[in-house]
Amino acid sequence: MRWRIAPSACARLVARGAKTFLFDRIACPRHRTVRARPLAACARANARGDASNASFSSSSPIGSTNMKITSFVRGALVVAGFVIAQAAHAHAHPKTLDPAADATLASAPHEVAIDFSETLEPAFSSIVVTDSHGQSVADGKSAVDAGNRKRMHVALASLAAGTYTVAWVAVASDGHRTQGRYTFTVK
Repeated sequence: MRWRIAPSACARLVARGAKTFLFDRIACPRHRTVRARPLAACARANARGDASNASFSSSSPIGSTNMKITSFVRGALVVAGFVIAQAAHAHAHPKTLDPAADATLASAPHEVAIDFSETLEPAFSSIVVTDSHGQSVADGKSAVDAGNRKRMHVALASLAAGTYTVAWVAVASDGHRTQGRYTFTVK
């Protein structure tokens, strides 16, 4: 913040009996520090013409409050960036699909398997495979592989020619839930 004080203003403060003044409220051009200085020294300097009517930057309560707010906002943005990055990283997304999405197969697969980017929570993750009429064609329940908790699979009954929809729900071990669906065709 810019401050201006005339030599006469400094002299008036001395005449009223003030011993010091605070630079966070008003500033004399002779003393450019934030500490309080004796007014008599300011008046003497102004009388000599050392720094008559000079303007300079000084610390102020408003400036320091703005600095604190700016620092707080910067810190909050950094923390938010880390939280968002972790949250995006923690979701389980499919890495490989078997059979692949939109694949046309000459023979029917025996199972559907999906590999995910994160370890899965077996109790809340599932795969459902349905035919074109919406009937399940799975031979049992889907399961997360015990040896590789990033892999989920479901066995299939014998499939006739047609289009099949795979709907999956994956809950990562940290609780984030993702879901999706895709189709494949058997000739």
